[in-house]
Amino acid sequence: MELAETIEGYQSGCEPEKLDGLVIDRLLTEHVILDPDTVDFNDIDSAAWMCQCIPMSREFVEQTYKVKINGAAVYSDERKIESKALGA
Repeated sequence: MELAETIEGYQSGCEPEKLDGLVIDRLLTEHVILDPDTVDFNDIDSAAWMCQCIPMSREFVEQTYKVKINGAAVYSDERKIESKALGA
C-alpha cells in the first residue's frame, strides 16, 4: 500500500518531504534473497522478509568490523560453498 501511495504522490506532481519504505536500486538479482513464499516479483511488497547478500572477503570483514568470523560460509569465485554456514 505504501508503495502505491508513493507512486501516486510522484505522479500527482507534489514532492513528499519524507519517504519511508523499501528502495531497490540496481541490485544484482542473485544478491536479493526473498521470502520463499514470494513467487512473483509483483508480490514483493507482501513478502514476509527480504535481504540483500553483500559479498565480502573474510579478511575485509575482520579488518573493517574488528570481528572474527571463523564459522562463516565461504564461497569461491564459482559460487560453491567451501565451508559450513555461520552457526551450523
